[in-house]
Amino acid sequence: MSALAWRVAGLVVVVALIALWAEIAALKLVSPVFLPTPERVWTALEHGFLHATLGAKLAGTISHMLGGWLVASIIGVALGVQYLGYVEFSELQYVWRRTAERKRVIANNVELRRAVEALNHCADVQMLCGILRNSLHSIGFDGFRLERHLAERFADLPLMPLQRTQEGELQLFWDDEGRSESIWELRLELSTGPDHRLGRFSLLRIGVDSPLLVDFNLLSCEFRMALSYAILRTMNGHGSPALLSTQGKGASSVKVVSAAS
Repeated sequence: MSALAWRVAGLVVVVALIALWAEIAALKLVSPVFLPTPERVWTALEHGFLHATLGAKLAGTISHMLGGWLVASIIGVALGVQYLGYVEFSELQYVWRRTAERKRVIANNVELRRAVEALNHCADVQMLCGILRNSLHSIGFDGFRLERHLAERFADLPLMPLQRTQEGELQLFWDDEGRSESIWELRLELSTGPDHRLGRFSLLRIGVDSPLLVDFNLLSCEFRMALSYAILRTMNGHGSPALLSTQGKGASSVKVVSAAS
């Protein structure tokens, strides 16, 4: 088949496609919005060239195409990386997660230091429970408990909102005051000095799905000391027994005395 014949065949195919296009558009088998007639297309091209509007419309069409391609590429790459599990991207995710966690640690530490400042001026059970609720709840704790030895020293105090357990302990859960079980606890030994032991204070968690993002050194040092003195002031303010140290032979001993004496 000669080159001329190929050209004629190609021209016939083009004419046939245009004729098919015109017929489908005339019968309105496809909406004219999506498939206008060849005449309308030619008129629009002629108008665009004569009035210099074709370039602006073409630029708008290309910008929409590029925008769609960019969105699809971002989604496709993200899904591909997630599916294939590239180590490099996993490291980036790990760094981002650690950065977010570090910001949360700083925020929780600030909240804990505010609680320390408030505890330094606390001498009331209601105020004490409010400070602990406001600070510890946002950090991730669900409540607290005072061991029996320490709870006995609150015998003459109004206990609301504290609840006394069957074992004689005092506890408070933020969301459900009737709850009595926890699956995780952090025990702090409360004292106002080497020989001034008050008792154990436990921070409680009902669930452990999320990590505790806080400086445990801050919890076990500054917060523990501020809480110890706040509880001691609370007991002293109501004439309850407090712990004082006395010097014995060769060692220190502890005895119970009345704050009023």
